[in-house]
Amino acid sequence: MRIFYKSIRQVIGKQPIEPKLTLTRARILNASEAIDDVLKQRGFRADKMLLKLLPGVTDVDAEIEALKEQQKEEADSLGNDMGFEDGE
Repeated sequence: MRIFYKSIRQVIGKQPIEPKLTLTRARILNASEAIDDVLKQRGFRADKMLLKLLPGVTDVDAEIEALKEQQKEEADSLGNDMGFEDGE
């Protein structure tokens, strides 16, 4: 390895940069497996923590707000389908 660095120094005329090793934890590549793992933890961990584990979710707070809005719209739609109007 030292011979390699000496050769580099001769070619570029300065001290070469030492290589750094960076290790990262392996992630599940299969999205359906990740989702199954998250669903199995439901009830044992907070929903906000579980949302962080889902692939494709980058902004947990925005996702929670979107879910609340969706639930409100579905509840309103269900009420209207049953013949109820707002305020009843």
